[in-house]
Amino acid sequence: MADEVPFPASFPSDNNFYRTFNGGSWTCDEDGGSGKLKELRNNLNIAFSAYSEVLKQTENIRKAYCFASKKKEEDPSHDDTPCWFFYYWLEDILPKGGKMEDVQFQSHINSICTLIKDAHEGNRCKLTCSENLNRENFKQRKTIHDYSYNYKTIEKDLLKIGPICQQRWSTHRKKVTSACKAVSEKCPDRESGGASFDDPYCKDFKDKYNFYCGAAQALESYCTKKADLEVAQQGKAQAQEQAQSTFTKLNEAESKASAASSLSSTFGTLAALEFPALAFFLYKYKPWSFWFGNHTSGNGRSGRNTRKRRSSTHNFGSSTEDTLTTYSTENSTIGPTESSTIDGIVPSTPYTRQPNKGQRNNAGSRGMVGYQNL
Repeated sequence: MADEVPFPASFPSDNNFYRTFNGGSWTCDEDGGSGKLKELRNNLNIAFSAYSEVLKQTENIRKAYCFASKKKEEDPSHDDTPCWFFYYWLEDILPKGGKMEDVQFQSHINSICTLIKDAHEGNRCKLTCSENLNRENFKQRKTIHDYSYNYKTIEKDLLKIGPICQQRWSTHRKKVTSACKAVSEKCPDRESGGASFDDPYCKDFKDKYNFYCGAAQALESYCTKKADLEVAQQGKAQAQEQAQSTFTKLNEAESKASAASSLSSTFGTLAALEFPALAFFLYKYKPWSFWFGNHTSGNGRSGRNTRKRRSSTHNFGSSTEDTLTTYSTENSTIGPTESSTIDGIVPSTPYTRQPNKGQRNNAGSRGMVGYQNL
C-alpha cells in the first residue's frame, strides 16, 4: 500500500509558467529591429481600449508572450509546450461574469490569437486557436493540458510507490477525467463525423492528450475498486465478529441446559429400543404401579373386583416375563462377548395354577398369552 503523500501546494505548471506570467517581471526586449513586439503592445491596446479590465493586462500579455517564446527557443526541439501555457493563461486574466461573458470571452481570445500570429517571427510562439470556444470548454482543455505536464513530473514518480488514493489526489483526478469526457464528446472520431473533427485541437487531443486522460481514468478506477474492496472487507469482518458472538452465546446456552439435555438423552434412548425390549423395561420397573395403585380399573368399580384385578395383574406379569425371557434367549443378536442386560435376565418360575373353569389353557404357547394379555 502506498504511503501517505501530501497534496502539493503548487504543481510544476504553476511554478514553471503561471507564476511567472502573473508576476509580469519578465523583460521583453526588442530584437532584430523588426519592431513586432512593440507593434504587438500597440495592437493590444487598440483592441481592448473599450475593456478597461483587459487593457490593464495588455503589457503583462506582451511580457508573458516574450517569456513563453524565449522558453521555446531555448528548447532544442522548440517544443510548443510553453506556448500552450501562455494560451491557457489568458483565461485567468480575462474578465469573468456578466450576461455576455461567453460571447466576450470568445471575442477576446480570438482577437489575442490574431495579434499573436501577426507578431510571430522565427521560433516564437504561434498559437493555433479554436473558434467558437466558450469559457467552460476552454477551462476543460486547460485542465487536461496542465495534467499532462504535471503527470510527467509527479504522477509518474508517485506510481513507483503505488497509486495514491487519498481524497485530494482523487478529487484532482476526477476533475481531469470529467474534463476528458467533455472534450472527447466535442472531438468525435472521424467515423462519427461532425464539424468538430475539423477543429485543429481535436487532432492534438487524440495524438497528445488521450494517453493522459486514459491514465487518470485508470488510476481513479483503481482507487474506486480499492475503496469498494475495503468496505466489503470491513463488512466481512463485522459479519465474522457477529458469527463468533452468536457461537459463544450458543455454547453458553448449551452449558446451562446440560441437565435438560441429559434428561432428553434418556427419553431418546427409550425411543430407540425395539418393542419387546421396551415392554420388558416398562414391566421390570413398573412405572405404572403408582397409577394402578391409586386409580380404578376405569369402569367405576373398586372394592368388589379387587381380587379379580389382582389375579389378572399377576397373570399379566408372569406371562409377559416368560415371553420376554424367550425373546431374549432365542432372538438376541448381541454377540457373546458383549455385555447385555437382556442376556442377564433370569427366567421367573412359571405360574402353574390351574386355569379356572371355562378359562382357555395356553400352556403350550406362552408367548401368545403374554401378547394377548398385553
